[in-house]
Amino acid sequence: MQLLKTLPDGMVRELFQEAHSSILHSHAFFREIGEGDSSMEMNLCSNAVSEIHVLAGDVIFDLSNRPKGMYFLAQGVGIYFHSCSPPIGAAREDKNGTINGSTSSILPSLFPKKVRSRLDIHTLQTIIECGEHLAEPALWISSWRHQGHLQATLDARAVLVSTEQLFKVLQDYASAFADAILYARCFVKEMNHSSQRQEGLTDLPFQIRPRTRSPSGINLRSGQVLPEGSGAA
Repeated sequence: MQLLKTLPDGMVRELFQEAHSSILHSHAFFREIGEGDSSMEMNLCSNAVSEIHVLAGDVIFDLSNRPKGMYFLAQGVGIYFHSCSPPIGAAREDKNGTINGSTSSILPSLFPKKVRSRLDIHTLQTIIECGEHLAEPALWISSWRHQGHLQATLDARAVLVSTEQLFKVLQDYASAFADAILYARCFVKEMNHSSQRQEGLTDLPFQIRPRTRSPSGINLRSGQVLPEGSGAA
């Protein structure tokens, strides 16, 4: 970090863009607006993106945290825990503390004890690998609260896109700002549809069919803004 302070500001901003743009481009919305305006992307990577370094077993976010933005896992492996309703025939604990019935899942032995200790039989777990993202609703929904917690299973590096700083950057770039507004409207619409379908809300990306896109031209699975009037792939 001391070396960065000795470099010209323009060079530092280019370094941040080089380091962060590759992980952001795993989400097609950020890839499209970045490829459309390199200057905007440089400011976004310099001012709205930060890195979080954690050790195995560390919690990156949980239910008690106020959402700060959207997370990308840039290195390592994590696991996302969130609650679910007890399924019919699920295992139950009797008065002696014995588990009866079938268990809902078994965590692989590679996960640290600190991870396994948080698990109960009504908890779902999703492995998060390098390049995947979580908590995108925090960017587009002001009232969003985390619906679970993300914990590193190996030493990891996460990239955080700050909600507050993202919009401070975008407001200076009319085209990217307009794309963001369009995308946000469609994202919220899909969230509402998920709620009406009684799908449990999580911090995970939308689990919809890969070939499905919204009428407004945004593929919410990938985050891609499609050309107006284009058909589904």
